Amino acid sequence: MAQANQEVQQLYSELINRMKQGVEMHEQLADYYGFLNLPGYQKCHEYQMLCELLTYRKAKDMYMREYNQLVSPNMMAFTTGMNNNSMGNNNNNNNQKNMSNNNNNNNNNFSYNNMNYSNVIPPSWYSHTRYEVD
Repeated sequence: MAQANQEVQQLYSELINRMKQGVEMHEQLADYYGFLNLPGYQKCHEYQMLCELLTYRKAKDMYMREYNQLVSPNMMAFTTGMNNNSMGNNNNNNNQKNMSNNNNNNNNNFSYNNMNYSNVIPPSWYSHTRYEVD
């Protein structure tokens, strides 16, 4: 029984990870088209991002409803963004890294790199079901 539950959790983790990558991709494409002043394409990707975000949340909620457990983040390979080969534009990724380094050198600039929300839920909660909560 535990083996089957672990396999289901791995399946959901992979599914949710891919959904998160899709949301991140459409967010970046919306920024890309907004930067190029192509508002029609920007709105299309914003709409797609919102649709995929809702589907992502529904998948996580479905797992919690069915198995009464959180999807463990250690089984999820969360990315900090898109991988280098996803858009085939390594120069853009290098430029983003250079801009990030410039922002880190200037203390007056706000940087999202310093924000860490990965510890909002205590790690011990992922090994328990909701029936074990007092």
